[in-house]
Amino acid sequence: MRRVIAGIDPGTTTGIARLSFSGKLLFITSKRGIGVTDVEKIILKHGKPAIIAADVPRPPSTVERIATTFRAVLFTPPTHIPEKEKDEIAKRFGVKVDDHARDALAAAYTAYIHYRPKIEKVRRRLQDEEFVETIIERVIKGEQTVRTLLSSLKEGEKEVRRGTERKRESKEIVELRRKVGELLREKEKLKKELERAKEREELRKAFAKGEYIASLEEEIMRLRAERERLREGLRKIYREVHRLEKEVERNREFLKKVKEALQQGKIIGPPEKVEGEEIAKGVVVGEIRKSPEEKIKEIIEEYRERRRKEMNLL
Repeated sequence: MRRVIAGIDPGTTTGIARLSFSGKLLFITSKRGIGVTDVEKIILKHGKPAIIAADVPRPPSTVERIATTFRAVLFTPPTHIPEKEKDEIAKRFGVKVDDHARDALAAAYTAYIHYRPKIEKVRRRLQDEEFVETIIERVIKGEQTVRTLLSSLKEGEKEVRRGTERKRESKEIVELRRKVGELLREKEKLKKELERAKEREELRKAFAKGEYIASLEEEIMRLRAERERLREGLRKIYREVHRLEKEVERNREFLKKVKEALQQGKIIGPPEKVEGEEIAKGVVVGEIRKSPEEKIKEIIEEYRERRRKEMNLL
């Protein structure tokens, strides 16, 4: 399986980017609401990560956990990568993605630039792509230096030449012996790496305990803030319901007065046309408003009628 450089930007939406050791973009995406296991599966689709990179000096615990799972080198930049530089990196690769995928790409590319001198130094001496990537991974992890690696390769080449000159063993046997030797050396390295991994795991658990408590405290603060926000929202809803109830009651009373006025044969209209009781703003129940001349005529008629009745009594 070929080795890759993986950049990760964790969060509610997780950005993931993978680069080859030649700096080629193999994959980039962002996924919302995915867990650590899903992230690891996505990374493995294009190869085993030799480097897990973050875009901040202090990597999130999720990134550290994934690096430990893959036994990969954890790379972090010495300082925060500027937003402008991240945009330029995305533009260099010709991709238009959201901020999360862009940050993951910036992390992977920054790691590639950091290790590129070692990568190119190995590439100048070797041709087999998959073998090259395996060697590069060892160099990056500090298991071998470029000098000792090339020295070992020279010794291997001399051994092959001696075997060819003696012609006492076939090329297949030489190759098998070489592979057996590599496997034995690899077994010894894995044994030592396992011991180091156990030590790192013990340290990680000790630190993780403190980080877990801190993360719980942070989550409690976030939930308290969310609870207060919801309470304020409920208070607003209660106030609005109370206002609407009053409005309904006013409308019910208004309709009741309108119904009574219609039953009594009264007129309903604006104050300038109707004179009587105001049952709502701009709505009056009563009789049609009369002009001053009409009112004077009514007063005169009332006076005459009263005089006629008085004369009849006399």
